[in-house]
Amino acid sequence: MNFKQLLQKYKKQLVIGAEVILFVVMGFVVYKKLFKTTPPRNNFVVAMPNDIVGYDPGNKDHTQSAQGDRLFYCIHSTLVSTNENGDVLPQVAKSWFKVENEDAVVFTLRDDVLFHNGKKLTAKDVKFSFERAKGKQHDEYENIESVEELEGGTKVKLNLKAFPAFAYESIAKQRIISQEAVKQDQTKDQLEGLKVGSGPYQLVSWDSSEKVINLKLFDKYFDKEKIKNSQKEIVFKTISNQDTALLQLSAGTVDAVLDFPVNKVADAKKQKDITVVENAAVKCSYLMMNNQKVELEKRKLIAQALDIEKIITQLELPVKPLKTFIPEGEKGHNPNISYAYNTNTQEVKNQVSQLPNKKIKFGFSAKETPEVANKIKEQLQEVGFEVTLDIPEFNTFKTNLKKGDYDILFMSDMHEMAYGHKVLTDYMTPKKEGDSTQGTWAHISGDQTLKDLLEQSQTNIDLSTYVQKIQQIQTHLDQKKYVVPFYQQNIYFLTSKKVQGLKCDLFTRTDFTKVQLSK
Repeated sequence: MNFKQLLQKYKKQLVIGAEVILFVVMGFVVYKKLFKTTPPRNNFVVAMPNDIVGYDPGNKDHTQSAQGDRLFYCIHSTLVSTNENGDVLPQVAKSWFKVENEDAVVFTLRDDVLFHNGKKLTAKDVKFSFERAKGKQHDEYENIESVEELEGGTKVKLNLKAFPAFAYESIAKQRIISQEAVKQDQTKDQLEGLKVGSGPYQLVSWDSSEKVINLKLFDKYFDKEKIKNSQKEIVFKTISNQDTALLQLSAGTVDAVLDFPVNKVADAKKQKDITVVENAAVKCSYLMMNNQKVELEKRKLIAQALDIEKIITQLELPVKPLKTFIPEGEKGHNPNISYAYNTNTQEVKNQVSQLPNKKIKFGFSAKETPEVANKIKEQLQEVGFEVTLDIPEFNTFKTNLKKGDYDILFMSDMHEMAYGHKVLTDYMTPKKEGDSTQGTWAHISGDQTLKDLLEQSQTNIDLSTYVQKIQQIQTHLDQKKYVVPFYQQNIYFLTSKKVQGLKCDLFTRTDFTKVQLSK
């Protein structure tokens, strides 16, 4: 019997056999999809939208980002902390008092605070940390005149240049590092020394190429009650593509996603295996003008061309219109400023047509809603501007804006303090006439009025006078059109159903010791 005859004889059996094999294979595939499980993990994995810049609490660039700030809260301690109500709470300092007739505070330190290397924290470390940061020109330490060690290192005295209304808010952001660890580390970046903090978590590793940070709980942390139910290990992963982050959350390879974009929240809410955590926050979005490239007349016309409330309505954005730099609820808010939009579009067109340069290079943060960029571009083009839009990845965007590559740029900031001067100082501090404005956001130069108002807001004035100064600054910004405020939005986290306790306050402070992860 040849092969052809053999095939013909057993044709029916072969067909049935092939069908059985196909059925088994398909069944296995379906089973894997329906009952796919991820390997068990003992850690809490968090996806961040962008990587941290660095680990130095004394470096302004490293502390300015929200992600860096969250990491520093895990690793390092401060003398005191504050909450969103402005209450001052003990941390490394167990008590304190303002010195009578002096701009100074004396703090009594706890005697049970250890660094992650097992060495005791003393006033010597506080003095070293603050003087080091001040020497690196970190503006959050600028108000410190000097630091004194008292009573054998059990107390520390901060002599301040002034004692403004927000004095304790600033102190609550000044982190303490180990003098011994940093001095022993002779490497260029001093990572091994700088990573030694006294916070609830210690840094185990940082893979800069993979953008993964590993932390473990510090079992000798001084506040044992605070960490008794905390996660033993935390992993921060940078996942810049939020769709990818959402997929990984659904697959169970991450447990939470921080700062999920507002335009994608509605879709995330449709997924049954995901919880959307909505945090009331002071996250504000702005259109910044490059004041070295765009003259005042052109800045005014850009502002008049933008119908911001129309953009919000058309895109159905779950945001609140923001008409001035400092939002409602933050100390210094100015309620007397309105959007500059001119409903007479033809009038704006006529004025734009007279401009010698109608070109605008528009930089847009990739972390923002891209549809907003298109709407802004459309409205500017409608009145005659020639707009080139650039939406690079976030770190490239920051590099470009610092170099002054853009005429205008759109970005958001998560305000860190209940006092308005902080964000104004971060973004609006002018340079001296003739000095380079590289590295600033609005590239303001030579504005002595603005410089004076910012400095006056940080002197020995009462809260009422402080508020007036901050309001005056916003009026000045509005008149100069250095910036066009757009809207205020909440901060959204996504978590699996197993996660509880992950949230942030109004000023993005996120306490990871409160996170619970059920089995």
